[in-house]
Amino acid sequence: MASKKEKEFLKQWSPTNKDELLLHNLRTKKYWFEKNKDTEEIASSKKKTIKPFPEKWEMLKGIQLYDWQKKAVESWFKEKRGTIKVVTGAGKTILALSIIEKLQEKEKDLRVAIVVPTIVLLNQWYKEILEKSNLPEEAIGFLGAGFENSFQGRNIRILLCVLNSASKKISKMVNKEIGEQLLLVVDECHRAGAPEMRRLFRVKRKYALGLSATPERNDFEEEFEEEDIEEPDEFQVESKNNYENSLLGKEIGPIIYEMPLKQAYEMGILPGFEIRHYGLKLTTKERLKYERISKSIQDLNSKLKEIGKGKSVDVENHLWSWCQKLSKEDSNLGRLAFSFIWKARERKSLLYQAKVRKEAVLSILKEEFQYNSDARAILFHEKINEVMDLYNQLTKKKIPVVAENSQLPDDIRSQSIELFRKGIAKVIVSAKSLIEGFNVPVADVGIIVASNTSVRQRIQTIGRVLRKVKVRGQEKKAVVYVLYITGTTDEYIYGKKDWNKIIGVKHNRYFVWDLKNGAKEVDGPPRTPKLHEDSIEETSLQEGSLYPGEYEGIEFSCDSSGNIFNSNEKPAINPQDIPDKIFKIRGEYGRFKITPLKKYVLVLKKESNQWNTYYVTALSEKFKFKRESKESSFDEKSAKPGSEFPDSLADGSMEEIIFKKKGGRGIIAKKHPSGRGELFARVGEKAEDKIKGDDALKIIEMLQKMQNKNKKATKFFITNEKHVIYLEKGKYYYITSIEKGLEFPEM
Repeated sequence: MASKKEKEFLKQWSPTNKDELLLHNLRTKKYWFEKNKDTEEIASSKKKTIKPFPEKWEMLKGIQLYDWQKKAVESWFKEKRGTIKVVTGAGKTILALSIIEKLQEKEKDLRVAIVVPTIVLLNQWYKEILEKSNLPEEAIGFLGAGFENSFQGRNIRILLCVLNSASKKISKMVNKEIGEQLLLVVDECHRAGAPEMRRLFRVKRKYALGLSATPERNDFEEEFEEEDIEEPDEFQVESKNNYENSLLGKEIGPIIYEMPLKQAYEMGILPGFEIRHYGLKLTTKERLKYERISKSIQDLNSKLKEIGKGKSVDVENHLWSWCQKLSKEDSNLGRLAFSFIWKARERKSLLYQAKVRKEAVLSILKEEFQYNSDARAILFHEKINEVMDLYNQLTKKKIPVVAENSQLPDDIRSQSIELFRKGIAKVIVSAKSLIEGFNVPVADVGIIVASNTSVRQRIQTIGRVLRKVKVRGQEKKAVVYVLYITGTTDEYIYGKKDWNKIIGVKHNRYFVWDLKNGAKEVDGPPRTPKLHEDSIEETSLQEGSLYPGEYEGIEFSCDSSGNIFNSNEKPAINPQDIPDKIFKIRGEYGRFKITPLKKYVLVLKKESNQWNTYYVTALSEKFKFKRESKESSFDEKSAKPGSEFPDSLADGSMEEIIFKKKGGRGIIAKKHPSGRGELFARVGEKAEDKIKGDDALKIIEMLQKMQNKNKKATKFFITNEKHVIYLEKGKYYYITSIEKGLEFPEM
């Protein structure tokens, strides 16, 4: 039996008799119109002539490129691969078509695979190519959206692919011959960097082009963005300097041309615009609930981090992903992780559903339509249920509105967009599906009703509304309203990036607003980001002092033996004295970062329940990880413990072992292959193989002697030749040699 709440929900959505009649009449008219239209199109199609396949492709039919587009094309042709980072709405599609046209002049039998994240974008590319090129329809194929065309057996030259389908199928469709003349174009390429989409890059190709307003990925940002759950360093969007070494940078090519939003405006590519940031307040009841949930999250956060450290989990950087895996387990720890995730999402839902958001939208739309009755507005929200609820409220207010989201049938989605384009609908309420790929030529008002704290998503959402359009001979000025809840995690996005630098000071206005007293303009954003390293002079920094900038850069780790390791666990041959300096400041070894430009060494230190960034020093020379490959020999008979061991004999196949001073004489352990827990070597008589048991005893005895001489080798390695060695300050040293190896319990 339905609850009272469920009955009320159904009641507000149930169509009235008037709605039923209106719907019936609309369907009748549409059917009769389409019936006659189809007859007319069939008749006209008989007169059509099939276009001959052109020897030379004309992709732009006389369209002249802007100077910036010419520069971008020239940059790409230097290596015939690379990523173009240009703000939404500036003309990335035209630029890509120009590259295709110019490339086909030399590569006569060119094939092009254009990969897009959504069906909406697929249709847009199809229309653009048909309208602007001399290619016949049969030269264009589709992969995804119900189609499975390929380059094989047909005259297809351009294959338009939906990312999800392309990642699964395209590599199998492209043989070596086609791959040697294939250009892979990845639109909104940051989406292809997601773990489940990376199979796309198995496809054979000769050329590659990436397009995005924000190609740099941060998987943690995509995954979750709560500040008191993920540590501060996980918020930083991957920098341009690191992009070249990322998956996308390696597979598509580095960023070869860049035009941010601010520059596009200054160059006259985007119209005049204004971003109005409105800080809204929760009701008393909502605020109490928010604080209660936040307290639960903090408590769970502390418990999980304490447990994680005991299990050798990197809780400072990967707490959220660790909890996602744990939450699937039927155990006390799994249930704790599940509660943590549930509470975090409950808090986010509370913010998305805040009553004041809907009230603010109605007030803004009323004001905008009074000012300009022809205004058209796009409303963006994170959750589909909230999109539909807002859509329902606007229809009750007699506002001509349509809804667009991925859970609606394709025909309804398509008609919603078309009604909005024609101006029949003045408002379109959308979920994330319109953030990428929806070209809005006439929208002049945007309202970001709710969003996460992804910098990329915010930039792209703003870009959806900024299109240069003239009405009655005058350029339209776009207005974008950004709604956020004050004193909550909604504010964290302002602490990530300086929006005045991204957009321009004169385009940003900040308000605190409530329905009773209206909007009150304030001086700036609710939070300000920390400085980037290029704004911080080394002379202003002291070793061991708080660092005023972001915790950014390439991550390394260090241990108590003075070693430095990169992300692949390779030791640096020149660690310098960085580990000692880190320990002096933080009181422990572990992870740290080196900034990309000025090589500042930074560490995080937790104080008073918050993470602070400390300046360690400036790196005197770049870490080196390549060792000499000269042939070397080693005479174990004449070697003594502590003798330097040849790098060439310390190869990557060595077994890594841990020594712990427990149980009197100590124990030898290694990590379990599953990544959880440890396996302990059988020592002496406990070993089934007597020689291996004696080998374990010999190692423990030698390590104890070393520790008595203040040599703290807690980690050692066994080479293929059964030499036992340890690593200290980037160099390998000899401990002893054994006969057979170590015996561990069967896994």
